[in-house]
Amino acid sequence: MRLDDLAPRIKDLKARKDNLQTRKWELEWQMKEGKLELADTATVMCYVQDLRDVLSNGSLAERKSFIKSFVKEVKVIGDKVLLDYTIPLPPIGLTV
Repeated sequence: MRLDDLAPRIKDLKARKDNLQTRKWELEWQMKEGKLELADTATVMCYVQDLRDVLSNGSLAERKSFIKSFVKEVKVIGDKVLLDYTIPLPPIGLTV
């Protein structure tokens, strides 16, 4: 595969990343202002299943990208591993 073949995909992924970053800032503002409602348990469980599917069936690149999207830091101390992460949630209005 040539670099020219990858350029459109890279451009699309960068645009998606920018959109997701903007949405993150919006959600952080809504949380700060107390204007964010949490999803019900059934919605969260469906979303968790979708995430599990990505991890089980996605390509290596998709799985790595997904994990990098919410894991901020991994620390190994002796025989313990500590993760600093955020829980990935679906965008408001998304039905799963």
